[in-house]
Amino acid sequence: MAFFRRTRVSNNSTVPCPDCSGDMRVARSCHEVWYECQDCGSRHEIPEVVSQLDDDFDEDVAFVPLDRM
Repeated sequence: MAFFRRTRVSNNSTVPCPDCSGDMRVARSCHEVWYECQDCGSRHEIPEVVSQLDDDFDEDVAFVPLDRM
């Protein structure tokens, strides 16, 4: 039996990438949420950008257990 991680992505983010100021998107799996930059491909954990989170982020991950502090 093969195991794999399914990732869902939302393009509703208004948070800029800390590395290149590019467009970021919310990516999530069952147990994890992070931001991915669409321009440079970097991955950023939520605590790195917590001060910039918006209502769209909350809508995308409302049912995922997540520490937003």
